[in-house]
Amino acid sequence: MKQKTFTYQFGDESPKAVSYECGESERLRTSVHDGVPFVYANRAGMLALAKLLVKLSLGDYKDGFHVHLRADFGGDAAEPDVLTLLLDESVAEENAG
Repeated sequence: MKQKTFTYQFGDESPKAVSYECGESERLRTSVHDGVPFVYANRAGMLALAKLLVKLSLGDYKDGFHVHLRADFGGDAAEPDVLTLLLDESVAEENAG
């Protein structure tokens, strides 16, 4: 098995803000099939999503902090959200019990 390493250094903007880097190629969409959510993304979109999840998981964000994502990872509020990431610590408690 080939080993790969993922190293990501970033500035921590928590607990009030989060930013993510993206270019022109990142794409993301979601749908629900038979009650199961699906996330479709190209490789660049998956990497951008992974980096954002790392920032959210390692930052000092409070319960309820959330990020709205659009298909092109852009900031245009006129575009519809395709995914909202919300920090909810009670999920960990529910799954542990």
